[in-house]
Amino acid sequence: MKKTVAMIPARSGSQGLKDKNILNLSGRPIISHSILPALNCDAVDKVYLNSESDKYLSIGQKYGAIGYKRNLELSSNLTTMKSVVQDFCTFIKNEDEDVDCIVILYPTYPFRESIDISNFIDKFREIGSNRSVVGLKEPDTHPCLIYHREDSGKINNFNADKCKDMYRRQEYPLVYELTHWITVVPVEGLSTLNN
Repeated sequence: MKKTVAMIPARSGSQGLKDKNILNLSGRPIISHSILPALNCDAVDKVYLNSESDKYLSIGQKYGAIGYKRNLELSSNLTTMKSVVQDFCTFIKNEDEDVDCIVILYPTYPFRESIDISNFIDKFREIGSNRSVVGLKEPDTHPCLIYHREDSGKINNFNADKCKDMYRRQEYPLVYELTHWITVVPVEGLSTLNN
């Protein structure tokens, strides 16, 4: 029987908000809001906290996650999530060959429940195990209302080609924004995924 592991990526070097992944949210560190729903999800077999920080790993283990210490080379602000997931995938395949998917739960999206995780895993199994399932939402600002400023100071619509003849909100095409709320990726074929 195929298994599912959850992985919470939590590097300590946030440049925008220091130690954001362990800041207090409702009396607990933010990472715990990803760990606990995953632990309580019947569709998840193991829950890992992936970090280069011993402090973060210790906090994660306090809430029931298994610690996976990533290399420092995979902890810079230039590191892609794809490389972090590929590294973890290599580790997990060596640990348990029956794992066929990894559920990635970003700590910065703390408001999810076990049933949400289970629903994403069910959808992954339903569509076939060679495709990812990602969280999407309608954006707060439609791309037709986004502009960029040239060095000369001229303002242009960022999506001028697609939006040039649309003047009313009702004419805008339906678009989605990637959220990373929950992502389920296949262990096999992971190298073909984009970042």
